[in-house]
Amino acid sequence: MKKFSPIYFLSVMIVFSACIKRDVLSKKDGASLPPVTSLALEELDSNKVFLSWGIPENIPENILRPLNVYIEVKEEVSSLKSLSIFNVTIPEDTRFEYAIPDPAKTYHITVKLNGLVNSTDPNFSNNIFSPGQTVIR
Repeated sequence: MKKFSPIYFLSVMIVFSACIKRDVLSKKDGASLPPVTSLALEELDSNKVFLSWGIPENIPENILRPLNVYIEVKEEVSSLKSLSIFNVTIPEDTRFEYAIPDPAKTYHITVKLNGLVNSTDPNFSNNIFSPGQTVIR
């Protein structure tokens, strides 16, 4: 009988485990926030942009108002990499003005809603974020 090496068994295990479908990014239980709507970017001049968006009306009742708006600016380093250079959380608003550090570079600006859930369940965070909406400049 022929002996099989441990490397053979390890290779077979890796192949079979790669074929298992896992829903890693599934939605979790608990409250959730919808994303901002109608995100738009307007260039005021060569180094200033004006962002505007809408806040959805279907905010769940168990989320405390006013909401916050989280804004993150990432500088594109390459087609596969970007670096976060600025982020801010502002009170519930629908507009924001930002001064671009270098007008020759490309920036990805993401806007998310942020709110607190009116619950004390220790299994879930009471600080939640909506999915982000992004514009590129």
